[in-house]
Amino acid sequence: MSEFRPKVIIRTSIGSERPLFPFYQHIGDFTAPFQMMCPNIEIIRLDFPDQIFPSYQKAYEREDNKSTILVEWGDRLNDL
Repeated sequence: MSEFRPKVIIRTSIGSERPLFPFYQHIGDFTAPFQMMCPNIEIIRLDFPDQIFPSYQKAYEREDNKSTILVEWGDRLNDL
């Protein structure tokens, strides 16, 4: 339809279970299903805090105009 290909960075999170359990629909890790549904988007799950800055920088500085979804862990970030 168009030759314009916007580069989008989406930040999402696997919900925190502490201090209040929000039930399963909010704490599910849906990284694998999104990878199967969106083959043209790079999906990066941030398992450790030291991955956050380099991953955001990579997504921002991409030259291939590919969009990126960054998935953070709510509980792991609360442990910092």
